[in-house]
Amino acid sequence: MPKGRPWTESEEQYLRAEYLRKTARQIAAVLSRTIGSTEKKLGHLKLRKGHHHRRRPWGELPIGTERVDCNGFTLLKIGPRTWTMKHRYLWAEHHGRKPTGSITFADGNRQNFAISNLVEVSQRELLARNDVRRLPDDLRKLIHLKGNLTLMINNRRKKENE
Repeated sequence: MPKGRPWTESEEQYLRAEYLRKTARQIAAVLSRTIGSTEKKLGHLKLRKGHHHRRRPWGELPIGTERVDCNGFTLLKIGPRTWTMKHRYLWAEHHGRKPTGSITFADGNRQNFAISNLVEVSQRELLARNDVRRLPDDLRKLIHLKGNLTLMINNRRKKENE
């Protein structure tokens, strides 16, 4: 049995009339529903914005395909089911060997693949660069507070969407 109150015919009519003009959040507010239940009902009614094409599985994509991961790194498909970081691949092609450490971007731009921008660093050097303990106390505290605040915001958003 579904949780919450059942959808009325007038609510469904409102969804059909407004789903292209308003966001699920706006519709949910008008109908006094949660965003999650509104999105679920839109799905049940097969009300979708734009054209949805079937996405090809990663295995079907041709070799040489590039994609950007959630951290902003570009991945390059080099085999039927093999992906590698493009900056590491380009560095190895240029130098004729695999890097022994990490490859970083000198200017910090993860989309700048110029060989002069790709720098090999040891794991120890990479840890030292990314270690929060090297920062001043005030900045460390601020980073810690920002992390806590982000966590609280994400938890609240999660509750709102339930």
